[in-house]
Amino acid sequence: MKTKTILTAFLLGTILFANAQESSKKDDIVKGWNGITKSAISVGYGSTMPSSTTKNAYITNSSGVSLDYYQPLIAFRKGWDGWPKTTLGINIGGQYNFGGSGNPSAALPNTFPIFGSTSISVAYKGVDPRNPGFRIGIGPQVNFNLGEKFTISPMVLAEYFSMTQKELSAVQTTQYNGQTYEKALWTLPETKTSGLAITPKVRMQYWITQNLGLFADASYILGPKVETQISTLVPTGPPNQAGFYEANFVNNGTYVKGETKSTSYSALGVNVGLSIAFGKPRKGWDGLAESEYKGWDGVTENSNSNKTTTTCGCTPDPTASVQFPSGSGTSANIGSVLNIPYNASNNTKTLTINYRPHSNSLSSGVWATKIKVLINGVDSFALNRTSPLGTTNNYLLTSNNGSMTVSFNDLNEGTNTICIIATCTSSGCTTTLGCVTVNVASPPTPTSANVTLLKKCCTIVHGLHAGDFTGQVSFAMGGTTSVGAVLEITSPSGIVYEPFVPGNTTACYSPPYSIKLLDASHLPFASTTINGAPINTISYNRRFDFSCMKISSIAIKVDKIEAFLPHNPKLTEGWATASTIDLSELMVEDPEDGHRLNSTFTNPKTKEIVSVKSIVEILENGDMNLIKIESASSTLNGITKPIEFIQRKKHNYVGHVTLLK
Repeated sequence: MKTKTILTAFLLGTILFANAQESSKKDDIVKGWNGITKSAISVGYGSTMPSSTTKNAYITNSSGVSLDYYQPLIAFRKGWDGWPKTTLGINIGGQYNFGGSGNPSAALPNTFPIFGSTSISVAYKGVDPRNPGFRIGIGPQVNFNLGEKFTISPMVLAEYFSMTQKELSAVQTTQYNGQTYEKALWTLPETKTSGLAITPKVRMQYWITQNLGLFADASYILGPKVETQISTLVPTGPPNQAGFYEANFVNNGTYVKGETKSTSYSALGVNVGLSIAFGKPRKGWDGLAESEYKGWDGVTENSNSNKTTTTCGCTPDPTASVQFPSGSGTSANIGSVLNIPYNASNNTKTLTINYRPHSNSLSSGVWATKIKVLINGVDSFALNRTSPLGTTNNYLLTSNNGSMTVSFNDLNEGTNTICIIATCTSSGCTTTLGCVTVNVASPPTPTSANVTLLKKCCTIVHGLHAGDFTGQVSFAMGGTTSVGAVLEITSPSGIVYEPFVPGNTTACYSPPYSIKLLDASHLPFASTTINGAPINTISYNRRFDFSCMKISSIAIKVDKIEAFLPHNPKLTEGWATASTIDLSELMVEDPEDGHRLNSTFTNPKTKEIVSVKSIVEILENGDMNLIKIESASSTLNGITKPIEFIQRKKHNYVGHVTLLK
């Protein structure tokens, strides 16, 4: 509440101050790049870099935006060339810092060695941004004009300083008995600092035009005291003779608050940005008007008698705008930009151009005006537009305003410039009311992806059971995408987005799960192929997933398989059998409880080998039911030929799987 009150008072004071200056200084000089210094608003972006002493209070570098207003009060008119060299005024402004990120530069504390641990590390953990804040203030500013283009401006500001230092901890991470434990060695609570800051600053400005310039400045902030009080972990018991602590001594330790330390805030600030000058020439401190100022040789430098104007008499206060689509769309006025996003239906729509050369209600005599519209430099008449220009390229307004429509197809992809030109029929004077820039977006490039996702069983990495399956799976990524892509993985633990990086492997997930391939904006690709199929999602919905478990044996009922092979060879129980189940391949179409079973049957006499690939469902008791046969073949004397097989709607029992307990 206190901060809001201060900001409100500051903004109100700025408005009242600027208004008072405008009212009481109407005769003051305001000279700029050509010798006329004007009031200016500067908007910038920069960095704040604390001193080494301040960084010891766990404060990091940060970036921010700045805004300030300069109001000149006194101008010292003459240099050797007759230009005013110095002005004195007031600067009012402020800066908002977003706050830094990353770790402080202060040293980390020593760890507590844990008896029986395999690894110990310590790192900072905290809330980003680390130390956001703001400064607002006021102070004197002196401008030294160096010729037409350069201005050097030293200033000293008295500012209200406010900063919030977010909570920060030094956390020890310990690997112990196969588990990971974290414990804060010390904690710095969230701290707020506010007070008076004195900020000397030097700014260099380069004026591109009379009213627009670039600037860079450097400042040194001398702020209030920063108070820090750290709570430090104290173990509940002492270390052993080797210097190691019991794990529960550290995990059950207590925190003791240390003494409060005060650090004077100081930091270097650097900003770059734009300066916008405004105002009009006025009389100087000695009462002379701009046209009456004499140069170093006594000759009047500025003379209104030498000035010319390009404004016609019938266009004293012109306005113009464009709108797309006509009647209901977004509008843009003179000097601004209208952006038209891509839409396939745009070519059926029109754009309206509105213009008003003057606000007088008359359209005759000295106010009579003809209008011409140029689209990318081409007369709209040449585009065969008939509303309302008709068959002439100069349209005589019957009132003080008018409009016309053009087809969207008359615009180019990219940047277009629409200018409205007015001619006063009474004087013959021609001038441009203004121009509007219209940016037409190009059609988006269709996105595509052709990828593979190969299932891999996850195993225990460390410990007595290293190498055993965990029951979870990961996916090896391969293939190409036209733009950056992510995998949206939905599992019992929630939805996770992982970057798609060919050659990498995802984290491990428990079934059931589904995987969707999306672009970096989490939108579907226009064309997607996964594992050779034109789909963008694969799923795994098995009730009983034994594919990542150890198999003890597979028993196949030969007669059950033989029933699906209506022709020779005749399989009997005397044929030797061998079966495997594919544990790694992720099928594109994954029926519930479906696994690929590869079986071979060998005739002990003729050595003929019959190979059958099928899809089976496996129940929780290990029983296998045949869903379908994918292929069958016979190999005899080195010659392999396909075998005819049949499919049945009913799932038939064909064997049993025994898992290793």
